[in-house]
Amino acid sequence: MSPPPRASRPLVAAERMSGRQVRSLVEAAAAWSLPAGADRTPVLVVAMGATALLGATAAALLLGPLPTTLLLALAALGVGFLYGTQRTRLLHRLGAVRAADARLLNLVEGVAGAVGRRPPDTYVAPEVANAWALRGGDGGTVVVGEALLERLGRTELEGLLALCIARLEHPAARAARLGALAPLTARAAAPLVGPEVDAAAAAVTRYPPAVEAALAATAPPPRGTAAFAVAGGAPWDAPLDERRALLTDL
Repeated sequence: MSPPPRASRPLVAAERMSGRQVRSLVEAAAAWSLPAGADRTPVLVVAMGATALLGATAAALLLGPLPTTLLLALAALGVGFLYGTQRTRLLHRLGAVRAADARLLNLVEGVAGAVGRRPPDTYVAPEVANAWALRGGDGGTVVVGEALLERLGRTELEGLLALCIARLEHPAARAARLGALAPLTARAAAPLVGPEVDAAAAAVTRYPPAVEAALAATAPPPRGTAAFAVAGGAPWDAPLDERRALLTDL
């Protein structure tokens, strides 16, 4: 299906679908959603806690109680530092700068407004063809690869931003932040981010082909940034071909 003409304002693609089509889209999104308690954060917290407890028990047997206490305190400080600096480290690794492109900023504001949330801080990363969404702060952070800004039309760019916003809104975004700290544990709890997030993005734009086209235009993210990439990301996310197939079916 070819994309509609470029919109003169955000979310104009919504006007091209009937109410029945919209309801079907929302139902499809619900069908892909995880069961009650879809937020995998508690699962990860429990798993990480159990791992830490086993490690502490082993350390206490080998080193004694005092060295173990010091070791756990240092580990807690290290984890807290890594968690608190995720945004800074992601932006630094991507070489991202504050977005100044009026088209991009207008679309970000439009998509965020469509779901009733504050627009996220928006950055542009040179050369890369992917996008990243990181929860935290007032509105979260979105980074768009410069290559996608050059490659995507307005409708597809809107679909890409809907993917970012959907990840910020979905409970899986919290789990993704923890998954970045404990990838082996997160892999066991996979998928943290599945096709239901893409269906939610399509429900925002109401034009699934635009979201699918945005995914198709992406390239693998740079090393060390996959945990927050919207496409071809972390190994604990749903496979990209599975996600695109869902959008094609919609």
